[in-house]
Amino acid sequence: MGENVSLSVGIYCEHARLDMLSRLLFSLERLAPDEVCILNTDHDEHIRDMFFDEIRTDLPLSLSWRPFDNYRDSGNALFDMCKTDWMLHLGSDEIISIEMANELKPFLESLPEHVLSVRLGLIDLLDETTCLSHNRHFKRIPLGYHGRIFRKGVMRFEGPPIHEVPEYEGKRTIPFDSAAHPLYDWFHHYIIHLWLYKDFPLMRWTDDLGFYKNWIGVVPWEWIWRANQERIIVGRKWKSAPLMDVHYDWFPWVEMNVGWANELLRTNSGYGYFGKRNENV
Repeated sequence: MGENVSLSVGIYCEHARLDMLSRLLFSLERLAPDEVCILNTDHDEHIRDMFFDEIRTDLPLSLSWRPFDNYRDSGNALFDMCKTDWMLHLGSDEIISIEMANELKPFLESLPEHVLSVRLGLIDLLDETTCLSHNRHFKRIPLGYHGRIFRKGVMRFEGPPIHEVPEYEGKRTIPFDSAAHPLYDWFHHYIIHLWLYKDFPLMRWTDDLGFYKNWIGVVPWEWIWRANQERIIVGRKWKSAPLMDVHYDWFPWVEMNVGWANELLRTNSGYGYFGKRNENV
């Protein structure tokens, strides 16, 4: 078991997602990581410079630039930036729960040496009371969802370039149900995924709105969001469900601090929904 472990948060992000990044950084303040490593993936140097200049946070930052080509190599470049014992890998369209922020460091200090990565729960939040009903991220499966927290020095991202897959040399042959397996499940602590959330920035939706973007300014945004959300869910054969019904049995804090999440999203982001700087923050 370790003591006083150090923790980095690793994020790769482009300028178009700066609005989302400001929300993520706000949710990390309670966690107080030792460093936040941000890899800018824009191809234009001028946009890169704008991105670095516009980040607003008091968290300790480490910034670097690598034009995006694939997730695998971007993930490894980000992993190399982190200089701590552990790295928490997050997307710019995510925030972390308060419980996770409070308990992550003590949890990492308690882990035995053979644990090399940790899988977390993931909630695809649709609105205050609804989420996607699939729970594929909450099953102990040998392949697929691979975890978000990695011990430094023993892992590289490999696999297909579309989505990175961590590989541990000499560890893949350990049976997945063995106590010695290097992957640990911590499914009662959650990353909150906001891709389909109702108040998420319009910038994120540019490619996903389809013909609905022609209705911006013509009909209420609430209608556009709901119609497009339903289109995506139906098209991918997903289902939605009440948050409490889906997660009650394994949700120790069943209210999920939705009020906190909404307050964060509505009032405490450094940027407004359309990328306009909120001068009141």
